[in-house]
Amino acid sequence: MLSPIQEAARADVLSQLALHPVVERAFVNRFERDGTMIVTLAIRGVGTGELKIPANRFNQDTLDDYGALLNTIRGAP
Repeated sequence: MLSPIQEAARADVLSQLALHPVVERAFVNRFERDGTMIVTLAIRGVGTGELKIPANRFNQDTLDDYGALLNTIRGAP
């Protein structure tokens, strides 16, 4: 069972896909109190899920880490 926050994030990514029919992937992220980043991801025709990235593995102050996250979501090598 999903928490209200998880359900809201899931609804958000599914709404993004519904609004943009040519987009294959959509995501939202949030930071938990402990600094953990949660990425809710939807892939058209596949489903939704969450990625939990520990605070010590993601530096929200650098664009390099965001770039790596986007490449992962995109499926880039």
